[in-house]
Amino acid sequence: MPRSEEEQKNLDLAPAMYRDVLIAMNPDAVGRYISPAYVPHASLVPYGVDLIVDNGSVEL
Repeated sequence: MPRSEEEQKNLDLAPAMYRDVLIAMNPDAVGRYISPAYVPHASLVPYGVDLIVDNGSVEL
């Protein structure tokens, strides 16, 4: 079954974030992919993108 344009856009999003943020280690790109209101599933992790961006570097 062919994918809709919206489905393909969603499927393209994850590898783009992986490439642009994690591989490139680019904290400036985090805001394009992750909401400032991000809620992690681990209760000991702070809300927002602080887990991902720490003092200008991407934390893995």
